Amino acid sequence: MTATNGVEALAALDGEPSRPALVLLDMRMPILDGWGFMRAVRERGLSLSVVVMTAAADARRWAHEIGAHGVLAKPFELEELIAAVQRFQSSSI
Repeated sequence: MTATNGVEALAALDGEPSRPALVLLDMRMPILDGWGFMRAVRERGLSLSVVVMTAAADARRWAHEIGAHGVLAKPFELEELIAAVQRFQSSSI
């Protein structure tokens, strides 16, 4: 599943009977950013494993603020992405 912003991501979650094993979340998205997306996820009572993907210097703090399981710093190599998916896909909030 893919989405270009937080509103699309929420709509995709609402339209699916099963939840994704992992959400790779960019914090700086148009329309609804990562903070707003996670706030809406919590309001819906959903449990999702989340890895923040960002080039921001304070990425770890942001991930902690929203309760994400991990951080993947941009730019990243394909191997780093695969390792993050394998590590965090079975985590639970």
